Amino acid sequence: ALMEPLVNLALGLNDRASAHHLAAARRSKARGDFQQAFEHYKKLLALDRGHEEANRAVAELALPHETDATRLEALLAEHQAAKDWLKVFAALTRLAALCENPVRAAKRLHEAALVCRDRLDQPPRAIKVWNDAADKFFAGTTTGGDLALKILQAIEATLTAKQDWLELEKNYQRMIARLPADADGMLPSTLWQSLGELYQNRLDNPAAAQRAFETAQKLGPGPSHDDPVGELDLFAGDPDLN
Repeated sequence: ALMEPLVNLALGLNDRASAHHLAAARRSKARGDFQQAFEHYKKLLALDRGHEEANRAVAELALPHETDATRLEALLAEHQAAKDWLKVFAALTRLAALCENPVRAAKRLHEAALVCRDRLDQPPRAIKVWNDAADKFFAGTTTGGDLALKILQAIEATLTAKQDWLELEKNYQRMIARLPADADGMLPSTLWQSLGELYQNRLDNPAAAQRAFETAQKLGPGPSHDDPVGELDLFAGDPDLN
């Protein structure tokens, strides 16, 4: 009985601190003090990692004026060496925005999503960035490609760790919807096979599983998936980001 008032007090203090840092960040940004705004948004994220405005602002304000790709590459290396992951994420997303080649932009976004998940501990935002990467990728190519498989596997690994099977189903469906009619490579059959295994092993939907397996078989051979979802040896990270 004593714990509930203490918990409510802590939540109230947390809410007030979040509101303080949000207001201070907005005031600082409005008067052009970007560094102070950045610090307040960072403190807000320490209290609420999923705060949408703070996440967008930190990515924007970490490198507020840099638009030269060569300089951004140099800053990216510096921030990686310093393990300043907020600025690494900002540099990668800025480089992606500057890329004229959609596939290269998708690679940068994939790297940014890895940082978001593994270094900033923000899996939901990482999923969003991976979906942005997939959108970019299929805007630039009709082939399956290793990068598309890496994006898929990273999403699988992240949502499997959370056991969020319904969100994983949605992400398989989104990826399938992106596939062009003439998509080649292993990705189409891999997607349908994985979706079938999800229906069979996690969502208890044998009819949907059978339809997905039949579609996978029609599309051609994919990788062997003998293990249920959650026990696959999935893509875990990019050594270049360590």
